[in-house]
Amino acid sequence: MRLIGLLLSLMVLAAFAALAWQNAAPVQVTYPGGKLTLPLAVFCAAVLMLGWLLGVTSMLVPWLRQGLRARRIERRCRLAEQEITNLREIPLKNGP
Repeated sequence: MRLIGLLLSLMVLAAFAALAWQNAAPVQVTYPGGKLTLPLAVFCAAVLMLGWLLGVTSMLVPWLRQGLRARRIERRCRLAEQEITNLREIPLKNGP
């Protein structure tokens, strides 16, 4: 599985390198605050990174909630196992 991931990553990197090599000319990006001139590959990389950061940021709260929920469940499970162990150690009393 790691090999497939590594090969896929290398293919994406090679495609990006080919794109950067073929499109080395600078492009002008106009945004509400002004203009910026930079190579197309740099612009594409910046947009990809921005998208990745926004995606990770949007998933941060659900990840934290899931972690808290998992810890709460683990704590309850530990207490239940401890209670079961304690109940097993109590000697059974036969009738009078």
